[in-house]
Amino acid sequence: MTSEYLQGVETFLDIAFERVGREGLILCPCKKYVYGRWCHRGMIKDHLICDGLPAYGIKWQVYRMDDDIQIMSTNVDNTHD
Repeated sequence: MTSEYLQGVETFLDIAFERVGREGLILCPCKKYVYGRWCHRGMIKDHLICDGLPAYGIKWQVYRMDDDIQIMSTNVDNTHD
């Protein structure tokens, strides 16, 4: 686990909870839940550090639609020739 990855997790969590957090929860993007379970920050941090992201990777995009802010994910192919 690199310090760059850990800093990226913290940055993602800061932005996600600031922009889309609801009652201290967001949908967990870890490979176990893949946005299928609402979790608090500490649990998501643990999941991203211990379980990681899905093998295909996720590109996070945060956007505003009317008054509702959402995080959209796009599958990213992390394999290289």
